Order: sequence, then structure tokens, then C-alpha cells
Amino acid sequence: MKLFFLFIFALFFVCSQAQTTAKTLAKSITETTELVKAQLDILEKDSDLKNASIGFIAIDIKSGENVAELNPDMSLVPASVQKVLTTATALELFGAGHRFKTTIEYTGNIDTEGVLHGNIYIRGGGDPTLGSKYFDNYWSSPDFMQTWVDSIKKAGIKSVKGKIVGDDSVFPLPVVPGSWMWSDIGNYFGASPCGLTIYDNTFEIIFSSGPNHGDSTWVDSVVPPMPGLILDNFVKASNESADNAYIYGAPFSNYRIATGTIPKGKDHFNVRASMPDPALYAATELQNRLVAAGVSCTAEPSTKRQMRLDKIIDTLPGKKLVVSSSPSLIQIINQTNMISYNLYAEHLLYLIGLKKYGSGEAFSGSKAIEAYWDSKGINTKGMYVNDGCGLSRMDVVTARQLAGVLKYMKSSGNSEAFFKSLPVAGKSGTMSSFGDGTTAEGRLVAKTGSMTRVRSYAGYVKTTSGKEIVFAFIVNNYNCSSGKMKTKMEKVLVTLSQK
Repeated sequence: MKLFFLFIFALFFVCSQAQTTAKTLAKSITETTELVKAQLDILEKDSDLKNASIGFIAIDIKSGENVAELNPDMSLVPASVQKVLTTATALELFGAGHRFKTTIEYTGNIDTEGVLHGNIYIRGGGDPTLGSKYFDNYWSSPDFMQTWVDSIKKAGIKSVKGKIVGDDSVFPLPVVPGSWMWSDIGNYFGASPCGLTIYDNTFEIIFSSGPNHGDSTWVDSVVPPMPGLILDNFVKASNESADNAYIYGAPFSNYRIATGTIPKGKDHFNVRASMPDPALYAATELQNRLVAAGVSCTAEPSTKRQMRLDKIIDTLPGKKLVVSSSPSLIQIINQTNMISYNLYAEHLLYLIGLKKYGSGEAFSGSKAIEAYWDSKGINTKGMYVNDGCGLSRMDVVTARQLAGVLKYMKSSGNSEAFFKSLPVAGKSGTMSSFGDGTTAEGRLVAKTGSMTRVRSYAGYVKTTSGKEIVFAFIVNNYNCSSGKMKTKMEKVLVTLSQK
């Protein structure tokens, strides 16, 4: 009997503790809600946001209850937070370990003297990382280009009577999303995706500048050299310390215009620009390496696109020499989200379109993303995807939709991998300076977005009381600086991390 009463007492104690804990958590949620709402009220009344549009939602992951919201169903331009949709979709469709292939093949036959009567092809498979500086160790040990040269020589090829051809046809033309701005696509951050991307599809223009504000600048070199490049330089020296130089130019065109300013009195000031034709550069690089290794080449390097324009048809079956595989998809996604890398995200969009609809371009990828999340129960009305990285101002999404995707990913088999790809407040990536020294530091992870008059965050936070909250926060058309807007949004998200 004594044991029975002890059991009843213990059971009563446990239940009481559980009720107390539940009440404490409920009180904490209520307090957090009121504090966040107060911060949102301040934001709405801020004169810098008189003409702005704000979308915000925070959801308790365990209970599903809204902690706070403000215009959660308003469609807004997300900037680079768009990468949440792209990387989450790619991870779910391909799997974390998937790798993309680049294949070296030859057509025709090799005679007894080692002469190839045919072409050597670099068949691009949409790998965004080939030779990328963000995976330098991966591609340099061993050197992927030397591996290609070695495989060609091992096949007994001593001379090529045909062409070295870069084949980027896995992504059909046009390669640039139609809604990208002309002022973006000549610059490194607007480098176009390519079925045969190489070296991040970028090159560097090395400038020097005069000692005074308004002085001329001159070009010291281009690295790596771009064959046939015509650079019209209008860049001036400036008192400002920032890189305000911009490059204008179309895909497949060697004509580039350089405008804007760089700091005065500089030697060897680097400005990154988008490569005119990555597939042609890949073919040129391979041909140069072959010649240096003693393999003669009689024709100029070319591309599948140029051969089509020249009405050269090669229908001979290809013989595979070697395959280069990319880093794993999750490694690519880690870089995409951590440093907000546009080129990788855009490639993933095209690869999603290729997998779902057999067409590797922006329209197919965009429709595939919308359809995927609609199939997962997210109301996608008001979601309009136009690219993978968020550079397009025609991208719009609601805070509720972003939070819905993030909440879904929390229960996915890819949950841990996806979570680790997001920058940590005060610690890493594009969030390294966010919330430093506050309760958000180390507790909040988020994809960031920023471009002219757009600032955004979407991610997860574990509050000081242990609650896990998913949130999305977008502001469009504010009247202050981007830095000032960041500070205003930071106050709301730091408050969310408390209690």
C-alpha cells in the first residue's frame, strides 16, 4: 500500500511538472509574440519605411503556432533568399551525394601514326564547379585539365586533324534568364550558367589608376587571358575606397565596356567580369595544354554552338576517354548558401528543369520548383520563380511560402544537411556580422538576401528557452541605406531569439 501511494505521488509530481513546463513555455511564447509584435509596430511606423512593403512570419516548429506575422501573404522580391527554394528543391530531387559529370570523348579514328581523324569533345553535364576557386583543392589535386591531357595521350593520340570542341548543349540557348538586367550580366555576379562552365565563368581585369580623383585608369592585364577580348575602358579614379567598376557585355560577344570608378592611386586593382564564352575557353585551354604536351592540333578550337552556326555536323559516335565528377551536391549547396553564390544556384535551377522536364533552362527549372512545393502542400499562389539565385526582380514569394519550405525541410531526410548549409549569426558566411554579441549569435541560422531596395532573411532560430522557430522576413523599397535596413531587421530577429 505504501508503494502504491508513493507511485501516485510520483505520478502527480511528474504531471504537475509537465503542466508547469507547458505553462512556462506558453507564457514564453506569449511574451515573445508581444515583444516581436512591438518591434514590428516600430518598423511599420519608421519614416524610412513609409513607402516600403514588409513581409514577416515566425512559426513555432513543434506546435505549428504563429509566433508573429505581418503581411505574411504579400508577394515580395526576395533577392538571394530565393536560393532557399532552389537549394531545397535540388537537395530533395537529386539527393545530397549526387555528382555532375563532364566527359572527354573523341569521334573518328586514330591511325597507326597516332593521328586522330576526328574531333575531341568536352561534353559538359552542367557541373557548376569545374575548376572553381571555391573547390580549388578538389580540382587541382590532381589537376583536372592534366587528367584530360593524360587520357588523350594514353589513347595513343599524337595529333588531332579535327577540332577541340566545347559542348555546352546540355543547357539550350538562351543561357541568360530573360529577366536579368543588362547592367548585371557582364559582371562576375551575373555570370551566365553554361552547360560547360569552367573557372566560375569569370576572368579578372587588372587595373591601375591615377593619383587624383577623376584621373584615367589603364588595364595592366587580363587573367586568365581571353582570346579576342576587346575592352573599352571608361573607368575613372575616385576618392571612394570601394570597387564601383561595372562591366557591360553580352554572352558570346568579345566586346566589353568597363565603366564606373576604382580607388585612386592603385596598382593591380582586380575587377571580376563574366566570361564571354566558357565552352570556347574550355576548348582553348585544353588545346593549349595538349600542344604544350606535344600533341599537335591543326584547327582552331570551337564549340558545339559555333559548329552548328558553321553548319558542321559531326554524327560519328563518341568514344569515352575520361569522366570528371563534381563535388557532391551538398558540398555545392553549402557554398551556394554560405556565400550566396549566384552561378551555382542558377546551375541548380537549370539542372532541376533538366531532371523534371528534360530541358535545362530557366523556364523549366522555375516551373519545376513551383510544382514541387505545390505537391508538398504549400499554397504557391503568389510565388513566381524566374531564376534560381534571386538576381531577377521578377522573382516574388511570400514570407509564408518561404517559412513553409523551411518548415518542410526540418522534417525531411535531408534536414540536417540543409540546416548546416545556412550561415550562422555572428559566426559564418553572409551572417558573420549579424547579431554579434546578442542572443541571436550562434542561435540563429539564415539565408540572406540583399540588392538595391531589397533586404531579406529566412531561416531558423533556437530561442534562449529552447523553442525552435522558423521565420521569413522580407522588406522591399525602403528609403534608407542597406546597412541601416539590416540594423532595423536585426532588432526584430534578435528579439525573436529571446525567451
